[in-house]
Amino acid sequence: MTGSERTKMAAGEWYCCLDPELEALRITSRDAVFEHN
Repeated sequence: MTGSERTKMAAGEWYCCLDPELEALRITSRDAVFEHN
């Protein structure tokens, strides 16, 4: 059974950090931190 890389990451399992969904989350987080600071 395979899940999304985000699900694997949240479960503490091995995952691919190059996944497009995770990249989109990183960009969103980076922009939010930039706006906050």
